[in-house]
Amino acid sequence: MTAFVFAAIVPPKLNIAGFRKEITSELEKEGVTQRQILGRTTTGWKDRPKFESDVSLGREDATVWTYPTGSEDAVNHWNWTDQGTEPHTITARNSPTLIFQAGYTPRTKVRKYSSGASKKFGAWRRPTVVHHPGTTAREWSQDLSQRRAKPFQQRIESAMQRAAQNAW
Repeated sequence: MTAFVFAAIVPPKLNIAGFRKEITSELEKEGVTQRQILGRTTTGWKDRPKFESDVSLGREDATVWTYPTGSEDAVNHWNWTDQGTEPHTITARNSPTLIFQAGYTPRTKVRKYSSGASKKFGAWRRPTVVHHPGTTAREWSQDLSQRRAKPFQQRIESAMQRAAQNAW
């Protein structure tokens, strides 16, 4: 008769907290990077939004949400510039007419993280109503998400490797 002896092999407890700490640290660093990049889009704006980041580490995902904060006007201005606006009608409300110069060059460009000087030129106009052609979306949020995907993944992988070295 053959006897078998089974012995359980029990490894030390896995340091899950170490993984969470390393990954959360990298999520926060990514938030700083995103805030710095997006902050360049509003240089020179009179009512600048600030940018904040929220990080989340779930069972199956790790995310960084970066968004504009500040006055309602500042946040709206940034969102309208980032996402663009549809053509719309503007009617004078607080005075008999609207007053503006006929030409305008914006201070920002599509997918460029900078803000230069805007230029107004041409004859002064004083209509009661204008049909605004809409604002071209600068697509900063979409572009940042695409540009930062690979560096973000590399950051998280590095954090997991560091944590794995001290996992037990």
